[in-house]
This record gives sequence, structure tokens and C-alpha cells, in this order.
Amino acid sequence: MRGAELTMTAEHAEVFLASREIASGAGAQPSRMESVVAEGGVVVQESRRKAMGQKLVYTAAEGKFVLTGSGANLPSIFDAELGTTTGDSLTFFTRDDRVLVGSSSSSPTVTQTRVKK
Repeated sequence: MRGAELTMTAEHAEVFLASREIASGAGAQPSRMESVVAEGGVVVQESRRKAMGQKLVYTAAEGKFVLTGSGANLPSIFDAELGTTTGDSLTFFTRDDRVLVGSSSSSPTVTQTRVKK
């Protein structure tokens, strides 16, 4: 799947479209993407960051990606400036570069940050 700002690949993806609305006198409007559920080797590539995991749920209205995985396949996100973050779940937003990290007590969050010398 390709967008103006990112590319997403996975073994399997389902795209859900919003229902078409008929404007009076304007005819049928094209459907727009509402959400995506992708599974298996998910990779999301943006200009300066790359995220990987096993399952992704994308919600278009919020520009929100929720990436999950388990065991050796925990989701991770690499940012060229900020380094790598891994957790049980990663929620990131395209509109404001926020990343929320979810983690259980048995699987702590790990962040590797680059420091300029």
C-alpha cells in the first residue's frame, strides 16, 4: 500500500472503505479508505522512520497506526534522529510524529538513542 508520505507492506491486508454517500445532484462520490488491518511481516516506511511488527491496525480518520507482535517479533520503530524503540505495542501518528509505547511488566520497553559526540 502506498500513500503520499509512506509505504506499507505485509503478507496479508484488508482495506475497509467508508460507505459511499450520494450528494444531491452530484452523483456518487468515490469511496475513501476508513481503516486497514495487516498481518505478517508488516513494514511501514516513512521518510525518516521505519516500523516493523506482526500486526497493524490503521485508522485513517486519526492518522493512527497500532503495531503489535509477540515473542521475538515485538514491534519496533527506527527513527534516523531518535534511534530504535521496541515494546509490546507501538502506536504512532502521521500528523504529529507522536509514538506511544505499550509494555507489560514481563516485557519492558527498550529505547536505543543515538547521542552526538
